[in-house]
Amino acid sequence: MGKRVGRVLSQFPPLREMAAARVMWLEYDSRQRLLDVGCGNGKFLVCMRNMGWKVAGVEPDAQAAAVAQHQYGIQIHPGPLEQAGLPEDSFDVVTMNHVIEHLSEPLATLVECRRVMKNNARLVVVTPNTESWGCRIFGSAWLHWDTPRHLFLFSPQALRACAEQAQLRVEKLFITASLAWETYAASSLFRQGVMLSGGYRNYLRRGFGRCREARPG
Repeated sequence: MGKRVGRVLSQFPPLREMAAARVMWLEYDSRQRLLDVGCGNGKFLVCMRNMGWKVAGVEPDAQAAAVAQHQYGIQIHPGPLEQAGLPEDSFDVVTMNHVIEHLSEPLATLVECRRVMKNNARLVVVTPNTESWGCRIFGSAWLHWDTPRHLFLFSPQALRACAEQAQLRVEKLFITASLAWETYAASSLFRQGVMLSGGYRNYLRRGFGRCREARPG
């Protein structure tokens, strides 16, 4: 069934990209060890465990970490990665999905990622792009400025430089449009002066342009 669905998705590039993003562009049926930094409630790790990965997470939010550990039975290290005390050379893949922009010391976290990674391991990082079309079009209304939650935002060149300072070799650096629609819809509302307190996805689920609870700022 999974292979059949994969063949169908491969015929539609946007759907293929969204599917790849959901698993952080990692392959199926792996038996390798994966660490998700900023794993939240662990749903991504559940998906990867179902694909055959041996998974663990790091999560500073105690409530989210408790859900991941008790509801899904996933090993979660509470707190930031630098305080988790993980042994070096432990993981084949480390992932950070929209996490690095929230960190007060992103370079230090990348250095710690490098320490816990095995030789020839991979680090997969997803983060907003300050040189994207969305940023250029919407300016100060761009969704991903998201102050004060976002502390650092990167251009591709800045992200590459940060990785190289952490002694990481960049193999691929590319732009994904997997969140393009959400970014466009939410940024459009911001530009109209709509305040999306409580999370923009709650409004988008009800239909763009039909935000009953949205109020002018």
